[in-house]
Amino acid sequence: AEPLYRQALALQPAAAAIRVNLGRRLEADGRFADAEAEYRAALAEWPSLVPAQALLGGVLARQSRVPDAIAALRAAVSLD
Repeated sequence: AEPLYRQALALQPAAAAIRVNLGRRLEADGRFADAEAEYRAALAEWPSLVPAQALLGGVLARQSRVPDAIAALRAAVSLD
């Protein structure tokens, strides 16, 4: 699935929803830093995208970055 997401991003680089889906795929593969980068890129494109913010909080928690995770999850709640 990752190559398809990358191909979609090559065709439409400013696609936050594609970045979120790619991040979820990467996270499922245990590639937390890569997933974090995709969630952050999605938020750079669409700062109020609640799923990206919530998923960022989750992946930060999985990396034991608790204070950052709490901040990201609070931001998601605030946006929602």
